Amino acid sequence: MARRRTSKRPGPRAPAPRAKPERRASVRSPWMTRARAGWALAAGLAVLAILTGAWLALAITSGGLGSGKRVRVDVAPGEAPRALADRLAKAGVVRSAWRFSAYSALFGDASALAAGPHWLRDDLSARELRARLERRAGVPREKVTFPEGFNRFDMARRLGEKGVCEPGAFLAATVDADLLRDLGVPGASAEGYLFPATYALADDADPREIVRRMKAEFDHRVERLRASYPDFPGAAARELGFTRHQVLTLASMVEKEAQAPEERPLVASVFFNRFRDPGFLPKPPRLQSDPTSAYGCLVDGARLASCAGFTGKVTAEMVHDPENRWGTYRNGGLPPGPICNPGERSIAAAVQPADTRYLYFVARGGGKHTFSATLAEHNAAVERLREGRR
Repeated sequence: MARRRTSKRPGPRAPAPRAKPERRASVRSPWMTRARAGWALAAGLAVLAILTGAWLALAITSGGLGSGKRVRVDVAPGEAPRALADRLAKAGVVRSAWRFSAYSALFGDASALAAGPHWLRDDLSARELRARLERRAGVPREKVTFPEGFNRFDMARRLGEKGVCEPGAFLAATVDADLLRDLGVPGASAEGYLFPATYALADDADPREIVRRMKAEFDHRVERLRASYPDFPGAAARELGFTRHQVLTLASMVEKEAQAPEERPLVASVFFNRFRDPGFLPKPPRLQSDPTSAYGCLVDGARLASCAGFTGKVTAEMVHDPENRWGTYRNGGLPPGPICNPGERSIAAAVQPADTRYLYFVARGGGKHTFSATLAEHNAAVERLREGRR
């Protein structure tokens, strides 16, 4: 029996398993890296531009927009910045209180605000205004010259004109009792101790610091005079028992009376001789100096009827007013204190007056005087002057 061949048909072949594709390592294109870095840089620059724009907007729009008008603003100790900004806006110094507050919060220091009076302008930028309110170094300075013979009222006016400080604030500093005590000034004001010279002073300076600086210059000049006059305040002053303050008072009178430098010791001798000469009566002597009455009008003019409408010209009513405590026609002796701030030459004349017998002098024009030892000579000199003017 034949063996049956069985054909074994293969069944459908199972598909071969697919090989898993190999995962490629991710590689960033250099171009894409640079692009992303560029986008980040651009975004950063945009933010910086926005911040810069905001800063410029605050800097430009938070300052003043005036014409340079001066405004006094008093900063209270520990005053809140927003409260100060509100007052600055009301005074016209800044256009927007909130913008200036924002600028101050970003770029200022609340603890650095300088308390006291400030003499500001209504056209300052926010940066300039903050510098003045904090009295930072680097604020522009003004060269201010005070001529010999300027009194504190003259000085206050000039400081205001130069933008250094408000006149009233300076005058208040000259009578600040604590400041005067600290500076060793014995009088009721700093008059006489504010040395006339040229100073470089900051815009919106502290008035008290100005007084300190001028008194320091006075001390320096007096020390220099001591080197030239070892017997300072002088034999004549010691003979009469004058204090240094009284010598300075007499020097201020010399400064206002004498225009020619060579006449200063002569004028000083007249005043000293009236004290020393037993025949010049009454005692204490009446020094009869017109400028003393004029100074009384500056100090006490509000209560003196004779000073009504005072413009600087001395009248007979003023010099003979018994209520004018500075006048030396009705009152004997020196006035209560200096009537101006004398220079070195007038102080030197009071320390070392000329050796004369003169008791009188009268102006003869051209800044010169005629000096006389007797009343008869003086009257004759006055008559000659009157005849010459006819």
